[in-house]
Amino acid sequence: MKDGYARLHPQLRAALGNTPIYDLTRLSETRQLDAAFGRMLSDASITAAPDLGRVMVQNIRIPGQDGYVMDARLYRPAGADEPLSALLMCHGGAFCLGDLDTEDFRCRRYARDAGCAVLNIDYRLAPEHRFPVPFEDCYAALVWLAANAPTFCIDPKRLGVAGESAGGALAAATVLAARDRGGPDLAVQMLLFPVLDHRMLTASMRAGESFPAWTTHQTRLAWSLYLGPECATIPAYASPGTADNLRGLPVTFVACAEIDPLHDEAMDYACRLREASVRTEVHSYLGGYHVFDAIWPTTALSQLALQQQIIFLLRYLRCP
Repeated sequence: MKDGYARLHPQLRAALGNTPIYDLTRLSETRQLDAAFGRMLSDASITAAPDLGRVMVQNIRIPGQDGYVMDARLYRPAGADEPLSALLMCHGGAFCLGDLDTEDFRCRRYARDAGCAVLNIDYRLAPEHRFPVPFEDCYAALVWLAANAPTFCIDPKRLGVAGESAGGALAAATVLAARDRGGPDLAVQMLLFPVLDHRMLTASMRAGESFPAWTTHQTRLAWSLYLGPECATIPAYASPGTADNLRGLPVTFVACAEIDPLHDEAMDYACRLREASVRTEVHSYLGGYHVFDAIWPTTALSQLALQQQIIFLLRYLRCP
């Protein structure tokens, strides 16, 4: 995988020059860049597919942990009048970036094409709020979603959790907590190019210092911002790849990209899920780099990845 650039999908290679470079050592500037890029992607997705703009979107505020109130968006397919399945979305962003625009286009696609409600949450970010705050915000949002499902015409028996990149770590941890804490019951989890293991010991992580879009160095910085120097003991809720017991988890979708330092830890987690008798669907994308489907959702490879996510939701979440 050392020749990462040469192995890029042609469309992704062509777009690479317009891909933002995230310098986590200059966080204030990078947050501004990331927020602007997220708004651009959201606007561009609606311009390219106007029917995405007809998805019903409701801005709400919901409780996080310790009295914190977080912004959220609830997406519903237009014209839906029956109880819907629902998915909690944990956005990506290296634990320190991202907002409600980061996954706006994906939430709209899920609502329109998979026919489910999606709760997109603006959990608190590191380093101002290190572990366990973002994780506990995500779990609190899941508990709120289950408790308030009837108010929003949602079926509390058909809930799932999804997350991309660092949001994948938060999603995986939230699902573990739902099992360990007695609920809410979940039908699915979707881990999209997830960050999972702070130990960073895999072959793809060793090879990824020079990968396009996201590198091993950036991964190391993200973990440092999330965990901080005072976090001497790293529990599985912080680093789900270290969890000893993966039994009893819901049907799982795992996506990973060939040219991504995180590729191998996602594959390892998927294998361990299967060994724990968890039904697990794995998609590894040749020529893809980290979160390519979020950065350039109009490319053929991104459209394939998104369609496979939607098919999974239709199969395992929407149907009772």
